[in-house]
Amino acid sequence: MHRFAGMKFKLLFALIICFVMAACDQEPSYEQFNKIEVKPLYGFPDIHENRELINDLFVEWCDSNFMSLDIAYEYHMDAGWFYYRKGKHDSALLYFNRAWSIDAKNPDAYWAVGVIVGLQSHLDEAMMIFKIGHKLDENHAMIKLNLAEAYLTKFLRAKTNNTKTLFLDSADTFLSEMITLEPQNMDARYKWAYVKYFMGDYEGALAQVKWYQEITNKPFDSQFLTDLSQKMQIPND
Repeated sequence: MHRFAGMKFKLLFALIICFVMAACDQEPSYEQFNKIEVKPLYGFPDIHENRELINDLFVEWCDSNFMSLDIAYEYHMDAGWFYYRKGKHDSALLYFNRAWSIDAKNPDAYWAVGVIVGLQSHLDEAMMIFKIGHKLDENHAMIKLNLAEAYLTKFLRAKTNNTKTLFLDSADTFLSEMITLEPQNMDARYKWAYVKYFMGDYEGALAQVKWYQEITNKPFDSQFLTDLSQKMQIPND
């Protein structure tokens, strides 16, 4: 009985795969792929109880139907970012989970899943995923940036001064490390100005504002500049 059920499941999976293959050269579609279940890094808790078997079958199919697993991984990551740009976060998460199932040692997969999980307002879960990716690659600049953003958010939500200090120090550390890796990243410079301000390092905040303005030729937040100038008792240009 169990053997027959297993054969029936594999046949069903094969039929789904055949349908997918027919659409490979078309725009990725969540509707086309949503029945191919994989063991997720995050989300989709109600998938089939044999999820690890399904995951193995999915990777096996990728190995057979793409030129390499690397190409299969990139395909699913690209599809995930495609849906991310469209604002279809559930679809993006599905593809990023598939990419992770293909290569669970690639920090980019953890970064991508963490981004979507964070957008879904699951901050602690997103941080957990980012930290796994960070252990795999401690020089992953975007993971550092996202961890800094998460700690800054936790700082703003914290109730006690001791907790606030810990979160702010962590944000400062990750932004410092990130900017060491990517000095021209203006998103990091922008956020570091706020972190320095909250830490009471107003000279440091002003330095980041100047970096941002000189490189982007864009104005900084006017209210922030007003507040900063009052703290430093300098004219607000």
